[in-house]
Amino acid sequence: MPYSFNMSKKVEGFQPSYRPLRRLETAHVDCGRVLNGDKDYIASIAKNRPVLIHKNEERSCEMIRHSIVPPTQMKKMMFGVAFARVVYRNHDVIIKSPYEMVEIYKLLEGANDIEISPCPEDRLDQSRQWDARSLNLFRDESAMTPKQLSAQLTFAKGAAQASLSRPAVEWLVNTANLTNLMNQLNEKQFGVDEILMESLQVSDDLDMPGRFTSECLMRGLNTPFISRSDISCLSCKMSIWEYDDAYRCRSKYSRKSICILGIEDLQTLSQYPHLMANKVKFNRNRKRPDANYKLECE
Repeated sequence: MPYSFNMSKKVEGFQPSYRPLRRLETAHVDCGRVLNGDKDYIASIAKNRPVLIHKNEERSCEMIRHSIVPPTQMKKMMFGVAFARVVYRNHDVIIKSPYEMVEIYKLLEGANDIEISPCPEDRLDQSRQWDARSLNLFRDESAMTPKQLSAQLTFAKGAAQASLSRPAVEWLVNTANLTNLMNQLNEKQFGVDEILMESLQVSDDLDMPGRFTSECLMRGLNTPFISRSDISCLSCKMSIWEYDDAYRCRSKYSRKSICILGIEDLQTLSQYPHLMANKVKFNRNRKRPDANYKLECE
């Protein structure tokens, strides 16, 4: 499914009704010139990148709300969007407003947004039982159909990140029992985090809410998504992979073969349809010159 819309618009002379407080370290940066692609100005900021000074600030719910919610009347959204980081501590940045994200998710009409591609055979133990009954996959078997209880898992691979509908989350928490499935997947060492959601999504007989058919997978077709991918795919989380030389990254920095995004990438980020971008900062070790690196416009 191609995604070609761009919800970001450049409006000449636009002045927001509310300007949030900016960090002192980055308050001097003219983000308007950056977003308009002023290359000389961008280069001057990149030459002397601001160093962020870590402060032990109060992080109560009230303080967090005060720092991100403007003191103005806001338009009511149809639904909220929750974020969860369970395993990874990736340095991501959300590049869509909550209102844009709600509009994007409305277009999905309850479908889960999960990347699907064929699963390599060596990612799981083929000698194990992978049917729902053997895995004790349902908390209350009496509430399930015979088709669900006898379902054989269809395996797929994709990014660990995904966007799930509320019914899907409720099904995963209240209906499914993933303990045995996760334990069997964890018997392998590599890439098992890329299998769980993908396989549940395309196992037709399990009938997880928000799933879609496995027909495309069976035909050898990959299904892209808008939650996370590399720059070659119109996806929600944008990563720029650079295996050869970090110097080819616009910021001249990389981590684990992924470019660290800097002020040089800000204009590009504003034009992408992704929901999130990766990576924007890493490590606060002051002994390294690239340690406090981050997008400078806040």
